Amino acid sequence: QTAEQRMYAEAETTPSVRVSYKAVPEVHKDSPALDVLGSVLNGRSGRLYKDLVLKQKVATNAGGYAAGQKYAGTFVLTGTSASDKKPEDVEKALYAEIEKIQKDGISETELQKVKNQSLASSYARIENNMGLMIQLASSEAAGTYKDFLDEPKQIQAVTRADVQRVAKQYLTRENRNVLIYTRKGGAAPVDPELAKLPEQMQAGIQAQLAQIEKLDLPKLKEVIGQMEGQVGQVPEQVKPAIEYMLKKLRARVQKLETK
Repeated sequence: QTAEQRMYAEAETTPSVRVSYKAVPEVHKDSPALDVLGSVLNGRSGRLYKDLVLKQKVATNAGGYAAGQKYAGTFVLTGTSASDKKPEDVEKALYAEIEKIQKDGISETELQKVKNQSLASSYARIENNMGLMIQLASSEAAGTYKDFLDEPKQIQAVTRADVQRVAKQYLTRENRNVLIYTRKGGAAPVDPELAKLPEQMQAGIQAQLAQIEKLDLPKLKEVIGQMEGQVGQVPEQVKPAIEYMLKKLRARVQKLETK
C-alpha cells in the first residue's frame, strides 16, 4: 500500500468513521507497544473519549485498539459522530490526538496506569476455567501458549519512547484505510444507548437481540438467566454489551407478561 484508501458507505447506523492502519502480527516485537498505545487511547478514561466526547463534544463514542493476528495485524481508530457533527469532523479530531502522541509522546502517568490495568487484567483472565481456555486458545491461534505467559512482562517493559516510536512508524497517512459511514436515507435512528457501545459490537448486538426476542416467554427467561450468570465472567470491555442486551430482554419479558 502506497497511499491512503477511502470508502464511503450508507447503512442503518449512526454516522461514524473507522480508520484501520496496517500494523504487525500478535507475536511481533512492536505488538506490546501498540497494545499500550491502544489502551492509552481507549476506554472512558482514555485520551480519545476524554477529548472527542467530553471536551470537544464532536463524538458520542471514540476509541482505539491494536488487533494483532497470526500473520499480520491492524491498529484501529473509531468514532461515532455527535448529532450535529459529520464523520469527517470526528476523523480530523482522531488524527489530531494521534499527532499529539507522535510529537510529544504519552505521560509517565498514562503509561503506569496502562501497566497497572494490564497486570490486573492478566490475573482476572485466569480466575476461571472459561477465561483461561479462551486466553490459551487465542494465544495458540496467533503463536503459542508461551506468548500468553510472556505477555505481562512484555507490557511492563514498554517505555514511553516505544509508544511514541510505533505511533510515528505505523499510524501514517499512507498506511491507513478509512471507512466513513453515513445513515441511509429514511433509516430509523440508532438507540442512543446502543450508540455509546463500541461501533464494532453494535451490529452483532442488534442481530442477537433480533433472534432472541423471537423466543417465547419461558425460553426468553431461560436465556436471560444464562446471560446473568455470564456477566461476572466476561471481559470488562464486553460487560456493557451484555448489560445492554439484558436491559432490552427484561423489557421484552415485561411486555409479554402484561399482555
